[in-house]
Amino acid sequence: MNLVGRIQSDGKDAGSSSPIMMRSDQYVAVGCDLRDIARLSKVFDGELQIGSCLVLCTAEVSITYMDVDAADALIKWAAQYDNMRFCVLEQILPQGQDHPFAQKMMQHFVNLGTPLRCVQKYPLLEDQERRFIRAGYHSVKARTLWHIWQDQCVIAPDLRLHLNKVEPFDEWEEFALFSSHYFILEARKSATSQSSPANPGSLPPTDLPLDGQPKVQESGSIVVNDRLALNFVASDAKHHRKYGATIPFSERTFGLHGGFGDKSRLNTTARYQDHSQEAEGAELPSPPLDVEARVCHTITALDHCRNLLAGGRTSPDNALSGCWLRRSGQWKTVDELPIPLYRHCATTVAYGTVDSGVLVFGGRSTGGVVVNTWFLWREMSGWEELFPSLEGLQPRFGAVMASTSPHCGILFGGMTEEGILCDEIWAWTIFVLKSTPIDTDFDGHRPLLVGHAVGASGKTLLIAGGGAVTVHQAQDCHMNFQTKNFRYVKKRFGEFIQEACDGSPQYLRSLNSDKPAEEPARFYDDFPGLQDQFRLPQQLETVVRNEHSSPLRMSGPVNMWLHYDVMANVLCQIMGTKVVALYPPMDAVHFKIPPAASSSPITVFDPDKRGVVNYARHHIKALLKQGDVLYIPPLWLHSASPLDNLSVSINVFFRNLKTGYTAGRDVYGNRDLQAYENGRRSLERIVKSMESLPRDVGSTYLALREQLISQGERFAGCRLVASNAASAAIRLNFHHSRQDHLYPLAMRRHASVLPRISPQSSQTRCYSNQASTPLLTINNATFYRQHPTATEAEDARTNPSLFPNLTFELPSSSREQQHWSVIGPSSSGKTTLFEIIRGQHLCFPPTSRSYPYLSSPEIDRKDHRLRNSFRAFQYVGFSGKHGGGLRGGNTAGSYLSARYESRREATDFTVLDYLKGNIELNPSSEAQVNVKEGTDLKNVIYDLNLEDLVDMPMGSLSNGQTRRAKIAKALLDKPEVLLLDEPFMGLDPPTMKMISPLLHKLAEAQAPRILLSLRPQEPIPEWITHIIHLGPDLQVAHRGPKREVLRALGSGQIASDRIKNPTSESARQFSLSREGLPMRGESPKLDGEPIVEMRDVRVKYGDNVVLGNWQETINGEQRQGLNWTVRRGERWGIFGPNGSGKTTLISLICSDHPQSYSLPIRLFSRPRLPQPGTPGISIFDLQSRIGHSSPETHNFFPKQLSLRRCIESAWSDTFLSPPSLTYERDTLVDTYLKWFEPDLNPTYDPSPTPSSRTKHSIRHGDHILHLGSTVSTDWADNIRFTDLPFSAQRLALFLRALIKKPDLVVLDEAFSGMDASLRDKCLLFLTWGTTKTYAKTSRKGKQAMTKVVDTPKDVLDVEGVSVEGLSNEQALIVVSHVKEEVPGLVRDWMCLPDAGTGEKARFGRFEGPLEGVKGGWEKIWGSAF
Repeated sequence: MNLVGRIQSDGKDAGSSSPIMMRSDQYVAVGCDLRDIARLSKVFDGELQIGSCLVLCTAEVSITYMDVDAADALIKWAAQYDNMRFCVLEQILPQGQDHPFAQKMMQHFVNLGTPLRCVQKYPLLEDQERRFIRAGYHSVKARTLWHIWQDQCVIAPDLRLHLNKVEPFDEWEEFALFSSHYFILEARKSATSQSSPANPGSLPPTDLPLDGQPKVQESGSIVVNDRLALNFVASDAKHHRKYGATIPFSERTFGLHGGFGDKSRLNTTARYQDHSQEAEGAELPSPPLDVEARVCHTITALDHCRNLLAGGRTSPDNALSGCWLRRSGQWKTVDELPIPLYRHCATTVAYGTVDSGVLVFGGRSTGGVVVNTWFLWREMSGWEELFPSLEGLQPRFGAVMASTSPHCGILFGGMTEEGILCDEIWAWTIFVLKSTPIDTDFDGHRPLLVGHAVGASGKTLLIAGGGAVTVHQAQDCHMNFQTKNFRYVKKRFGEFIQEACDGSPQYLRSLNSDKPAEEPARFYDDFPGLQDQFRLPQQLETVVRNEHSSPLRMSGPVNMWLHYDVMANVLCQIMGTKVVALYPPMDAVHFKIPPAASSSPITVFDPDKRGVVNYARHHIKALLKQGDVLYIPPLWLHSASPLDNLSVSINVFFRNLKTGYTAGRDVYGNRDLQAYENGRRSLERIVKSMESLPRDVGSTYLALREQLISQGERFAGCRLVASNAASAAIRLNFHHSRQDHLYPLAMRRHASVLPRISPQSSQTRCYSNQASTPLLTINNATFYRQHPTATEAEDARTNPSLFPNLTFELPSSSREQQHWSVIGPSSSGKTTLFEIIRGQHLCFPPTSRSYPYLSSPEIDRKDHRLRNSFRAFQYVGFSGKHGGGLRGGNTAGSYLSARYESRREATDFTVLDYLKGNIELNPSSEAQVNVKEGTDLKNVIYDLNLEDLVDMPMGSLSNGQTRRAKIAKALLDKPEVLLLDEPFMGLDPPTMKMISPLLHKLAEAQAPRILLSLRPQEPIPEWITHIIHLGPDLQVAHRGPKREVLRALGSGQIASDRIKNPTSESARQFSLSREGLPMRGESPKLDGEPIVEMRDVRVKYGDNVVLGNWQETINGEQRQGLNWTVRRGERWGIFGPNGSGKTTLISLICSDHPQSYSLPIRLFSRPRLPQPGTPGISIFDLQSRIGHSSPETHNFFPKQLSLRRCIESAWSDTFLSPPSLTYERDTLVDTYLKWFEPDLNPTYDPSPTPSSRTKHSIRHGDHILHLGSTVSTDWADNIRFTDLPFSAQRLALFLRALIKKPDLVVLDEAFSGMDASLRDKCLLFLTWGTTKTYAKTSRKGKQAMTKVVDTPKDVLDVEGVSVEGLSNEQALIVVSHVKEEVPGLVRDWMCLPDAGTGEKARFGRFEGPLEGVKGGWEKIWGSAF
């Protein structure tokens, strides 16, 4: 069935005067401003003639963004048509704008630049209904999404149950809160209705749960809406939490145990006590920390000295059954629940005259199953199940049960398995249960206490839950940022104020209320209610005009650490009195400011440190009282000491320079100036250029340092003093100067030598002359994935041996250090060998693999956990498998375009979160990692140059940045050996030059030892001393010192230190590229129609520009951003360092980037969104015309698809939607599979059998291609994408990008991870299709060579399909960091600059294949090479 019909293309409606953008037999696309009612009427009445039609207008959160009057006019205009239906989905404010959820929701849309307008005028359901009735509609009905969810006539029960099958769900409070703030309204205007519109004042009441203002009723002696005064505050809570359980310690003191904190479950207990009473100083008997962190559990008080903790859960599909009893302050385990339970209800009952117990009902068990069981626990007899005779009591969870007497109580509320609220109340006794439904509602606004806990003792009630602020809790009155003698503590704001007034040493600095990690604090935006209470005087108008940030600072009696700020600022004292000590930059040398820091470890207000402070003779002291304003110049060190208990001030930072600030995010206004950053990079390059020189030669150039110092002195008018060589720091010692704005080139940070290794992490081990104990010994061992059986033939096929008769020893130390590298093709088993080294796979004989050093006393002195080989040998992979992602994969729910969005989600874990192990929304207790804020974390961040990345989401990192972060994560575990699997794959040359020396430094220090795996085509680092070369079939071909292995592999290979590719070497002897293209010769530039057009394109997130951060002159016109055109027939190469914006650029072309809709980009001569006279291009049209292969596509591609389905998905709208296939397409898929069967089919047999004999066979390397074969390709249906080797997965995605002959082929690192032979085969296929292949030729007395030959025509005729290479109608864009992965077809190239440099993109063109252009690769990379 043709759903769209025939689209007209005669341009009838193309004129700008007509709003008709596209027309077909059944559809008309209208582009019109909805505020232009006259034009809408013209279209509806003239063009569409809908007078007699049934019309449905839908507005899905759309007209709420319009001006309210314009939206009302649109609604009223639609009502003039008979048979009109108007359906609206929008937000409401059922509890008003002051409700916390409403405030958050409204601010969210303000941040997006799309504030909700209509909800201000129509906040309630009845307001929206009256709105449409006044507009002239006869029938109007509005319901919240929560009400619709509860209506079983709308959503069938089996559909509700399906929710838990898709994903275990246990967030009902949040769901109810969200859905009650959205509504669906249906308004009808019927031509047959003769009645006038309903009276707006007589609308029927809407009886909706959780909506409106409910009624108040009483039931017996239970007053449902009884309110008690709440005087409780958290006295020692370190986290705000939800889903916890209360413990009544005394009548005025409660504990809140467990629950879900900021990012993980907790096993701690927060104490709450009445602040009107004297604090109880005794330590409270909280559950011990070895009680597994949990949520949704119960703690029931049996009497004043006994409590029972029961059940709970970790994740929604993992209920717990453990129980603990507290008796006389001590906790001990007792009998487990008969079944695991969470969200059950429990209360105390009396059984007989003395024995008291705990009655438990309902809840959810493992897998989310809702139960209807009753259990009774008594200390003497444990758990027993009760079997009441009841009818009508549905299984439920989340109900509340309370005792009204020792033997009786009530059960009310809860939710059924289908997600329906239960509205009846049941009364029970310990022997009899009976139903007494009571119609009750709850008065007052619904509080935002999601996952709260309630505790009662006597007449005291505690409701625990809510938010908090983070403060610096100091140990004494002197805060020191270097020693971190303070803790970051979350507590309620009122609690902080009270404690500060009482003399507690605490300090609070406000952050941005919406994006604390991305945007600076601004007082007027963060505290709108106080904006009239603070104004800078008129004389400081310059400060206001150039404001960067204005944080609010509040503190108790605690001294601020001595530090300096890069930006100038004014300090405004609001309350209290303080003394501020200031020191000019000339005194910085006296305060021991460490490299890469802006604060001093010296506390200037400490009398014990006065001797040090006296060296600084130019300091100023200022006394600030309420209303005083102090100007602090940039780079002046300062510290403050309050004279009162509570001090309140506002810092206003401002830009006092017109230019020079570093581009990008600067939350605290303290990033170094761009001039310094540029200078530091220049110093890095200078030092780097000398690293290859011998030490005695390099020492000759010490005069270079003196030259730099001399030039700096002439520029700054000051004397430069070089500190000791160990830190390589350059500091400034200023003489007397009256200039307030001195910006030294390198005042505090050292001249970074890459790689940077901190002194603490670069200590080398000392060795004795005695032979060391081996770390690992493997002696003539054979390994298996499964236990071998007696049938060897069967095992060889289903359970092949791994590295038979392997012998290998890794010393723990030696006089001459050994640095090993494993080299082999991607399918040779490098990862498997690393797994064997770690202790995986079965070893035969079992005693042939041992770890002697891990059993030595030295390991106990380090860390006894290193006795485990999996901890001592840390594996770090980068391929997306075996630990290639966060914990080996992606966060559930992530999607391809998420990394380009500026909005931060809960799953966007930062680099710091990743390093600490906080990368799960709902982690199990085993997965929780506790990395302390200590020296190790700081050193690792410093060593791997991650300081500027710690607040960035992991998903936003470039390839090289991700590698550094993963290596850092592994180093924090302090392993003995670091196994790095292909760490250089996909790195640009500058980043590779940085990573390799860094690894060398770590390997030299043996902190830890390093084992690398490399592909044959990758250069072997100079510092590698030993090589394991892997051959086919999981066997070691060569092993030993590097020189010997390279010599055994062939002559002339020691100089280049890489395994040669015979294909490329042979091709060059014929003056042809490896694709058979002439090395030289003019390639005329085609002038086809534009496919990609970019004009002044700049991609930025806030102030951070990631692409197009430059200006250039084009045809005499000043332009800003990227200007670039790709035409049909052109072959482009895109290059640039990691993080330069290459992937962002590709995402704009493929429309994975949200900004592709708003930037001046045209694809196939059409914009993404419709414009007057020009229709937009849809995402499905783009997908049909672009073939794309990239690491991002690989990362998000569904791994469960079969190989055939993977290639066929080229004709699908999405990865998982059914492909549109024909006989011709099926045949084409078979051709692709046959051509690449040796590389895709793991069971491929290179020797033809009688049943698979072909007319022609061509040898390709070690494989024989059976072309023209009638052999079935059914094998491709039985191989899952995830079961293919990494290189074969990349090959499958490469074929997927080509098979539909798209207008534009985009290959973003498509060949990364492939072996050299497979890569060259793909490049040949890209150029010639199946018309050419490789063949080995041998000449007498000479080495066999590989050359490009024509595929015999009769071979191709058997199948009737001959696949051609790229045509002149197709364009090609290739992104690569490796010269050998650039196709010989590429002629035009663009090299993007580092995003932070401000340099412009460079363009060039080659007249032949890159491999034949002398110095071509160096020309592309320029000075960065």
